[in-house]
Amino acid sequence: MPISVNVGGTFKQVKSFHVNVGGTFKQVKGGWVNEAGVWKRFLTSSISLSYVTKASSTSQNIIIPSSAQAGDLAVLFDIGRSGSIPALVIPSGFTGIDGTGGGNSSVGRFKASYRLLQSGDNGDAKTGINASVMNKIMLIFRPSAPISSITAPDWESTLTIGDPSPIAVVASGSDPTVLVLGGAYAEGNTGAFNGSTTPAFDDQQSSTNGDWRIGYKVYTGSPVDHTVDMNDISLNALTGGILVIQ
Repeated sequence: MPISVNVGGTFKQVKSFHVNVGGTFKQVKGGWVNEAGVWKRFLTSSISLSYVTKASSTSQNIIIPSSAQAGDLAVLFDIGRSGSIPALVIPSGFTGIDGTGGGNSSVGRFKASYRLLQSGDNGDAKTGINASVMNKIMLIFRPSAPISSITAPDWESTLTIGDPSPIAVVASGSDPTVLVLGGAYAEGNTGAFNGSTTPAFDDQQSSTNGDWRIGYKVYTGSPVDHTVDMNDISLNALTGGILVIQ
């Protein structure tokens, strides 16, 4: 699974962890340390996350909320539909999430991305997918301590004019802080999760027009797997996955 670290405000992918052993850097399995010849999994200090605010847009641009601060985590859900599948656009400074970005000729193109906000980001207009019909929603989360790295493993997304298949979000086994996210989109209607979506999210937020519905759950220990599901409402998009925070 790709690992990204924050280097001067920019997330860069690294292939593995290395440790200094007697002056020599040696590769170790990510997230493990060798103690007296025995590999043991380690946990860094847990960081809690609190939801702060949101923004939504029906244009190519979305404004980062003015109340956002440096160090906050911004997560963007972006979908657009035209006569053909729109081009994929990830806003400048954001990191695209693998497992999203697919297109459907009837529903359009969807992409999720995130950014650890920097000083001066609040109030900025970020450019995303451009299409005849556009719907964006951005959630802002505030950490209890500075975030040093974010990974986004095993996301899934479906765009369909029918009933999307449930998405199994694997959160168990990840540590130390896990943000589970799910998104249900229904163009021109009200996006909503159905009763098969379990366990319950901490909270859910909707875009201004109601097309997007985003649920989130924060774990600071012992995360569990989730199922994210929705009914056939209109032109539908369903997505789910986790962000692992350190």
